[in-house]
Amino acid sequence: MGEMIKVNFNNYKIEKIKKMEQDMKDKYGYYVHYVIPEKEGELIDCHTHGLMETFGHKEIQIKTTVSQKSACSFINSIVDIIRGLEIEKSILDLDVEIAPKGFVPIKYKELKDEFGEELIRLIIPDRNGKYPWDEDCEESYKKQWTMEDELNAKN
Repeated sequence: MGEMIKVNFNNYKIEKIKKMEQDMKDKYGYYVHYVIPEKEGELIDCHTHGLMETFGHKEIQIKTTVSQKSACSFINSIVDIIRGLEIEKSILDLDVEIAPKGFVPIKYKELKDEFGEELIRLIIPDRNGKYPWDEDCEESYKKQWTMEDELNAKN
């Protein structure tokens, strides 16, 4: 009888994901990482990797309840603008509104994440065009910009 071989499928999946991420980074200069919340009611965390290395631009993040497809679409719209910027410029330097079709313009704020990395958080308005700092913003949208975020904000 042959020897039993144990395969850690989690490590296999991680290696496969890392290769896919590197392939995307090599091809496009960045990739979007989509983190599914562990608990119901928590927000997704959709963010980029590679913008600083490739374009000299801070990474971008969305923390919201929108779908993966919508979150990635918002980020890709911003990256298309970043591609046209001079190195060391930022979308924060531009007087530009990002408004995907059918949406009120997205706002953006600069902050440090939980690891101390500076990034730009996209803030998506609710169905009524209200932002988290507006008193009558829908509760689920308020979570994308908290008092803790405000304390870590740079602008």
